Amino acid sequence: QVANLRREAATAREARTGLRDAVNAVRYLVTPVPAWLPAPLVDPWEEWQACRAIDDAERLAARVETAALVLADACAALREEALRELEMLDEEWRSCVTRLAGWLDRARPAYAGRPRLCQ
Repeated sequence: QVANLRREAATAREARTGLRDAVNAVRYLVTPVPAWLPAPLVDPWEEWQACRAIDDAERLAARVETAALVLADACAALREEALRELEMLDEEWRSCVTRLAGWLDRARPAYAGRPRLCQ
């Protein structure tokens, strides 16, 4: 029976060590809000950062999971917004390129005739 109790104690110690390591790993992942972070991500990141102060492992696990999902959703929304803006800028750029190409088609012959004007 003593051997069984020792095995159980060793198992419990391993479990506590594993739990402590997991909590430390989560705390290592949770970093302060970067100064360069876009405004729409600041609040979700602050919620993420608040997880560092939680001591109870069960509460930490629940809170960090929720905070990570909210932050990931906010990042995805911002990424989608950035993609839409890039697409809009690409469209504007294509329009400018088309107009510039048309102008160049007219400007080349005029430039080629320049030597005749100088005579």
